[in-house]
Amino acid sequence: MRKLAVRLTCLLAMGAGLVPASGTAMAATPSTTSSVSAPAASAVPAVPGSVSTGSAAASHCVADRYGKGMGCYGSLSRAIKVANAAGYAVAVLYDWINYNSRGDTLTISVPRDCSRSTSGRADYEFKRLDHMGWGDRVSSVNTRMGNGTHCDVFFHTDIDLVRDCAGKRWIDRYGHLGHYGCYKRASSFRLS
Repeated sequence: MRKLAVRLTCLLAMGAGLVPASGTAMAATPSTTSSVSAPAASAVPAVPGSVSTGSAAASHCVADRYGKGMGCYGSLSRAIKVANAAGYAVAVLYDWINYNSRGDTLTISVPRDCSRSTSGRADYEFKRLDHMGWGDRVSSVNTRMGNGTHCDVFFHTDIDLVRDCAGKRWIDRYGHLGHYGCYKRASSFRLS
């Protein structure tokens, strides 16, 4: 039943032109800017805090450094494996608090690790979370991926990296972004 729900979710998203079919990788195509202008990463958002009844499956999607979708999968571990195979999985955005993967997740894959410096220019910029289906959805974040990467995330409440929502804080891992004023408010972010 779960596989059918994942496939149905992905097929519905494909019909709307949003994401590739479950398990299918889309080729990443570089854009001229680092602005995110990708299709939505998840067509059917999970309701935070709700209990899964088995009728709807969480979507665990992967996006590249340009915000282009690289597929959606039935488990977070599979999404992380795909992200690492394409480069480095450096961050997971969770729709639910406390890194709960029963809700939707978005794993970010980049071609190289972050510079370990949060001063100066960011290594990667994601200017439009709404284009990835993640505008005002992030509840928790984890950049400690266990693969040797060293990225921190800086959230903004508006698109195009305008107005920070965490009091000028770089975050490596936080289970409830409400403590920083970012719960369901992030519209763009930087990685460094």
